[in-house]
Amino acid sequence: MEYSFKKENLSMTFLFSIYIKLQNNAYNKLLENTGIHIKQAMILLILKNKEYVYQKEISEILNMDRGLLTRYIRKLEDHQYIERIEDDENRRQNKIRITKKGNELANLLKKEEREREEAIMEHSPISREELIDYLLKIIEISKEYDEGK
Repeated sequence: MEYSFKKENLSMTFLFSIYIKLQNNAYNKLLENTGIHIKQAMILLILKNKEYVYQKEISEILNMDRGLLTRYIRKLEDHQYIERIEDDENRRQNKIRITKKGNELANLLKKEEREREEAIMEHSPISREELIDYLLKIIEISKEYDEGK
């Protein structure tokens, strides 16, 4: 599909939105029979390489309301993708840990994501690492801009 927009009329936000929509569609196809959706899958990806994470940390990473996050965690727990463990030091906090089933799904998501990115980046004049560095810089500058307002 080719877009015939004039570059001077485009915003980065618009283009990022199109890319995110396409990416979400790809994830949604993968998640069709899992009982969860993309935002819940993001929680699995956060947990993938950690022994456990506190719910508060997940909320901060995803910039998500704690009530909504609690519902997402409950759904993941119902599907046995994660488990909650009471923190011995602070019983009001739960440690969230990925299960074997959750890890298998997270591995599938990462594999598919990597394959998709590689296919996309084959057509790019810059490397994946250069693009990631540039996008991280854009995010950093955007946050600084918002904090300065």
